[in-house]
Amino acid sequence: MKKIISIVAIVATLSMAGTQQVLAQKFAYVNSEELISLMPEYTTASKELETYIKEFDQTMEKMKKEFQVKYDEYVKTEKTLTENMKDIKQTELKTLDEKLQSFQQTAQEKIQAKQKALIEPITVKAEKAIKEVAAANGISYVFDMVSTGIIVAPPGDDMLPLLKTKLNLKVAASAPAAGGNAGGTPKPAPKKTN
Repeated sequence: MKKIISIVAIVATLSMAGTQQVLAQKFAYVNSEELISLMPEYTTASKELETYIKEFDQTMEKMKKEFQVKYDEYVKTEKTLTENMKDIKQTELKTLDEKLQSFQQTAQEKIQAKQKALIEPITVKAEKAIKEVAAANGISYVFDMVSTGIIVAPPGDDMLPLLKTKLNLKVAASAPAAGGNAGGTPKPAPKKTN
């Protein structure tokens, strides 16, 4: 009987110690998209990507105009063309359309690759800063409001102000967390009226 009481006492002690450890851990959150959008590197990358996209858009517009001119010409002259010439013109239009579609797909792939290449180093820098700030402030877990879907959170747990300081970002005060309000308390649900 004494052994059972001793075992229960030991288990209870270990359980309480484990509970205290869990309670001692700090949690915080950050909106990674907002953080990244505030970084000067992001503005530079966005401008570079925009320029890159414009180059593809200009080429695409030229190709579309070429197609439209040839199509309009075909429609105008279709009644006067022989069957052999109609086939040639239709094949030409089909080839132009295929080139246009192929260019559009290639352009999308290249733009996505360029975007990834430009954004990845910025994301790595932001993640590094998040880890460093968390370690410096004794934070065990950091939730990203973008991916975890946090609806309401107190502003005191938001790491964004600490990260702005860490990354030397000079920005006006940000809006309250998504779904939250300035006080950090949830807004009451509207009453249903029947």
